[in-house]
Amino acid sequence: MLSSAVMLSVWYIPAMCLCHFSNSMLGVEAEIASPGSSPLGRVAHHKLDGLFHTFLALGMGRCFRNKPYEMWQVVTFIVVRLFVEQLHIGGISYEFTYHSDNFANKGGVEPSNWWRFMVFNADVHWGPIGAVFWGYAAGVLLSIALILVKPAGGAPVANMFCQALVFQLAVIIFLVFNPSANMIFSASKPSTVRTVQCYLAHAADFFAWNTPLAFRLLPPRWLNAPGFHSKNA
Repeated sequence: MLSSAVMLSVWYIPAMCLCHFSNSMLGVEAEIASPGSSPLGRVAHHKLDGLFHTFLALGMGRCFRNKPYEMWQVVTFIVVRLFVEQLHIGGISYEFTYHSDNFANKGGVEPSNWWRFMVFNADVHWGPIGAVFWGYAAGVLLSIALILVKPAGGAPVANMFCQALVFQLAVIIFLVFNPSANMIFSASKPSTVRTVQCYLAHAADFFAWNTPLAFRLLPPRWLNAPGFHSKNA
C-alpha cells in the first residue's frame, strides 16, 4: 500500500497549492501572456495543472477515510482524473485554457467590484459553459466519493455530508471556481482583472481544499470515533 498519512497534515494541501500556483503563474499564465516563454511549453503546463488538481483531491479524500488508501485506489484515481481533467466536459480542456473568447470578464480590480466575479452569472453558470463548470465540480466530488472513500472498506459516503465539507464547498465555489471560471472562460488574454482573479483563487486554495483545517474548525461528529483516521499506511 502507498503511505498516505502525510495527507492528514494541514501542511500537505498548502504544499500542493504552492506547486499549483507556481505552475499556473510561471507556466499557464506566462504562456498566455507570451507564447513560448516557458521551457516546458503549453501542453506540459496544462497537464501539470491537472496533476496538481488530482493531488489536491487525493488529500481531501484521504481525510474522509477511516484507513489508508489501497494502491489500486491511488492508481485508479490518478489515471481517471488525469484523463477527465483534459476533457471538454468534466475537465478544463486545452482549448478552454488557451483559446477562450466567450464573454467580457466580470468584475474589476477594486475590492468593491470583486463580488461580480465571485457570484453566479449566466455566462459562466448556464448553457454550454455552465455544463463545463458544474460538470467539473460534480466530477471531482463523485471521484472522491466513489473511488477514494467507500471502496476497500472506507468510511460511509454519508460521512462526507458534514459542516466541514459545506464550508469547503462554499469557499471552493465562490472564492476558487467562480473567479477561475470567469478568468478561464471569458478570454485567454492577459488583463489586470485576470491577474486579480488568479491571485485570489489560488490564495483561497489554501483554505478551500484543506480538509484537515476544516475538520479542526468544524469537527464532524464521527471524527473522534475509535480507529478513525488511522495513520498506519
